[in-house]
Amino acid sequence: MRLTWSAYDGTRITLRQAKTGERVSVTVHSRLKAKLDAEPRDAVTIVTGMRRRPLTIDGFRTLFQRERAKLGLDGVTYHGLRHTV
Repeated sequence: MRLTWSAYDGTRITLRQAKTGERVSVTVHSRLKAKLDAEPRDAVTIVTGMRRRPLTIDGFRTLFQRERAKLGLDGVTYHGLRHTV
């Protein structure tokens, strides 16, 4: 939720894992790249709410549950996103 635009270089996202502190660099999928490149960079963080302010964990969880229900993804959980990705 706290990932900033400076972590994205146009092809990779680089971050430090919260649990281990290890630095990780992940290649961005072409569909995600297209979405990120089309987003306005008018906020510090990549993930924002409707008012372009950083999205909280609770806010993300709510949005995730709505989308999951809409798409019929009963087996996908918020905490299982890392494993799904």
